Amino acid sequence: MTSQSVNIQSAKEAGLAVTRAWMLGDLSLVEARLQDWVVLGGEKEVEYWVQRVYADACLERSTLSVSVRKAEQLAKTAGDEVALARIAAAVIDALYSDWYSSRDARQWLDVLRGVAYARLLALPAPQRLAIAAGILAADLFGEALASAAQVAASIGEWTEASSEVSATVRGNALGYALEYFSGQRNWAPAHAIVDRIDQLHAEAGFGDVAKARISARRGFYYHYRRGDYAGALEQSQRAVAFALRGGVSRAAREAGITVTLCHLMRGEVDLAGKALDVEERSIPDGHLMLRANVHYERSWWLALQRDVVGAQRELDTACRLFAQIDEHGVMSLATPSMQAQLLLQVGEYAAARRVFEMRTRRPDAWLVDMALIESQEALAEGDIRRATSALRGGLLIAARIDIKGCLWACRRELMQLLELAQQHDIESAWVDSTIRARLLGVDRS
Repeated sequence: MTSQSVNIQSAKEAGLAVTRAWMLGDLSLVEARLQDWVVLGGEKEVEYWVQRVYADACLERSTLSVSVRKAEQLAKTAGDEVALARIAAAVIDALYSDWYSSRDARQWLDVLRGVAYARLLALPAPQRLAIAAGILAADLFGEALASAAQVAASIGEWTEASSEVSATVRGNALGYALEYFSGQRNWAPAHAIVDRIDQLHAEAGFGDVAKARISARRGFYYHYRRGDYAGALEQSQRAVAFALRGGVSRAAREAGITVTLCHLMRGEVDLAGKALDVEERSIPDGHLMLRANVHYERSWWLALQRDVVGAQRELDTACRLFAQIDEHGVMSLATPSMQAQLLLQVGEYAAARRVFEMRTRRPDAWLVDMALIESQEALAEGDIRRATSALRGGLLIAARIDIKGCLWACRRELMQLLELAQQHDIESAWVDSTIRARLLGVDRS
């Protein structure tokens, strides 16, 4: 028994002490209390192993798979479906947030698919919020869980009414809800979630590991996706600092990717190159998804320097790796757009448009890029009337969905088009805000 816990005399007291440690946000104390529980016979209890799984997942321990097997065995023996759902939520959370394939979690995805919204409502708040985070992670994996929309809509209310739940659990649930609404570009509930996240930061029990995770997620899914690259950089750099203090690396890797993306989006080639090097060194051995992502980002980095041959080589490597592991097509929108932009740089306008036209699904962001490519082609031919017509149609969509990340690898071409938009008074507010956010007036790279 640890020196900090001389008054703990029973397994029940040890379990309550673990809960109190979670409330304090002190994961080293959680570890100590779990050890107390072992001494007092905790390894025979389902709840001990569920808590062990949570701790291993949060602290990124290599023992997670062992803890999961033992927790699963006891939960199945006891017929405890709620415990199985809690284990599933922790496993899915760990795999999703570390960019692993959902095929590694097929069994646990099936468990969460069977959790109905009505069943969640009947659970105590700590269990409900932990499972809710797992359901949203599973949905974001591309599994389209039936309960996800209701769960996401309820997270704010549930966290607001659950001060007895650790800030770690509440923060994780809020982070997944934020990502869910970000994916839909549904910013009203996202704003409300960010307000609640700000309140969590003021709580003493919101520890460094929890802060690292929420700051990394907020940096990309709230600030970056809204074109607030300065805000995304600030949140991501904070996430790295919190992760270092908390002794974890997953959130630092996630935030590091956003740091790279922000520098790339703002045309900061030297800073992006340094961030890419840091990102590449942090990739765990054998992690193909993160390796593929670095090749994609390096393609972008080279494209900013107008090295189309080098950029194409990196993009080809990225696509080959993504084809092996990206089963839900996470990068299926970004890689074709990058290909089209490389073609745009060498004046192959028709080929650039065909990259998009070959796809039956064309999201709004693609419609913007297609219009900009058509406008650039007309501008190159000296047809100002057709250029402004295509530009007007494309920027109408861009302003409506407020997307600032169009033609990210073609700053020179984009700035030419935005100058044309300024001359013809096309979507002036959006144009001005995009120039500021992307630092487009600084250079013509």
